[in-house]
Amino acid sequence: MTDRQRIPWRVIEVRRGEGWAVFWSFLYFFFLLGSYYILRPVRDEMGVTTGVDRMQWLFTGTFIAMLVVVPFFGWITSRYRRRQFLPAVYGFFIINILLFYLLFESEIEIKPVAALFFVWLSVPVSCIKNASKTTRTHLSTRCAGRHTLVAGVHQ
Repeated sequence: MTDRQRIPWRVIEVRRGEGWAVFWSFLYFFFLLGSYYILRPVRDEMGVTTGVDRMQWLFTGTFIAMLVVVPFFGWITSRYRRRQFLPAVYGFFIINILLFYLLFESEIEIKPVAALFFVWLSVPVSCIKNASKTTRTHLSTRCAGRHTLVAGVHQ
């Protein structure tokens, strides 16, 4: 390897055997955050569609949904292994996004669906961020806790 090729690996100090974990972790967060940043403006527009005067109720609904869902998600993550619950959780959220697509394309009035989408989008973001934190913790622990594998920054 030339010095130019080694520079990224010097910056993030990847040891032998850790490269694939860094690579997959990077891809995971790239697609996770990329998809959220694509959906977030859609969520905001759906909030405006319901009426700016109702935004406080959308945030209240989001708060209540989080109070219900996040403890349930925590229970699932403590009870099942990541290999069991992550595919199920991601599958569930993918199905939900497809259902919202069908609802938005149907003849149903847009305002209730838009309000539900606004509240709903915050819930998977919290759950998936928590699941990804669990994955990162596992990976960084497996690599002796030297660095955060996504950004390659020393802890």
